[in-house]
Parts: sequence; C-alpha cells; structure tokens
Amino acid sequence: MGTSILPSEIKSLGPWALSLCGGLSDPEPLTLERFMSKIVTFQDMCENPGMLINPDLVVKVEDMYYNWQTAAPILVAKTVFQKHLPEVRDGFSQSFLVVL
Repeated sequence: MGTSILPSEIKSLGPWALSLCGGLSDPEPLTLERFMSKIVTFQDMCENPGMLINPDLVVKVEDMYYNWQTAAPILVAKTVFQKHLPEVRDGFSQSFLVVL
C-alpha cells in the first residue's frame, strides 16, 4: 500500500527535515514516500532527543538525504555561520549521499 503525500506536507518540510526511515545503504533509492512515512516532528524530538544516535535517522538537507554523522557539520555550519560548507557543493561524503 503506497503512502499518499499532500503537496502541503512537502511544502511544510522546509529545507531540513528528519525521518527515522533508514534505508541510506539500501540498494534501491530512498523515496520521499519512505522518508515521510516516519517523519520526525518537533514533539518527537522533544520527547526523545536521543534519536540523533538512532542508525535509522535520515536527515533531508535541501534535496539530499544524509545520515546524522554527515548532516551534522552541514547543519551546524549553516546554522552558526549562515554558510554552506565548500565540500558540500563539491560532493561532500559521497558514500552517504542520496539525491532526491
């Protein structure tokens, strides 16, 4: 059974989002439907901040999916310095990268 995603749900994601969908190392590409099936809300994060070490955590940054280890420096640089890491533009950590 497929998941139906409303355009408003995609819009509300913003440039960054979290999901506990796993699947970054799967042979088939990660889909937006799979990502949305286990989307993390602010309430989820408040109740369980330890989810950041969950191996199934997937971080959506713009149109890319990363594991937390790869996403953390990207998000910190953007949040603290309001700048993108140069390595991201050049293919930072290709082994963890999945394009939408």
